[in-house]
Amino acid sequence: MPPKRGLVINAGVVDLDRQKLLLGCVLMFLIGLPFALNLVPPNQSVGLHTHWALTTPELWLRANSFAGWAFIGAAALGVTIVRFRPDLAESWGVLVFIGLAVAALVVTFLYLGLFT
Repeated sequence: MPPKRGLVINAGVVDLDRQKLLLGCVLMFLIGLPFALNLVPPNQSVGLHTHWALTTPELWLRANSFAGWAFIGAAALGVTIVRFRPDLAESWGVLVFIGLAVAALVVTFLYLGLFT
């Protein structure tokens, strides 16, 4: 049997599904970071565009900062899943990633609901 191809972690091999989940988490982190740090100014192109968030620039920054932190948290949870529950990452990698992204959005909209 040929050796498995993949990323080497802790002298083991991470299969492609886990690699995809890790890559997705890195991208989620990189997308969330500028929003969390308020580096993206209010605009009509990217970010949350809810009625509440668009009322003032301060609210836009607040809403998008929360969303950025939610996505960073989801990315951290995804990496934790890969590390401590590799069976989930191997079997459900893409669905785990989608679930984490949806969870970050749901938490963000629940947060926004507190102010509407």
